[in-house]
Amino acid sequence: MDLSTVSDKHINELEQQATALLKTLRTAKLQEHEAYAVLQALEQEVGQARRDRFDEQNPEYRGF
Repeated sequence: MDLSTVSDKHINELEQQATALLKTLRTAKLQEHEAYAVLQALEQEVGQARRDRFDEQNPEYRGF
């Protein structure tokens, strides 16, 4: 998925919402649902994009 055109604000919102939905699915014991795996992948991808952008904008924090 190409997230280069998505704003930082929307990246953060996507990650937060995916995390919240994953938590709700776990609470409802729906980890076996096919949407769970898709949401996990989305959460990981937007999380990595957010971290990469932070590293680009703040090179003094690399390695933390």
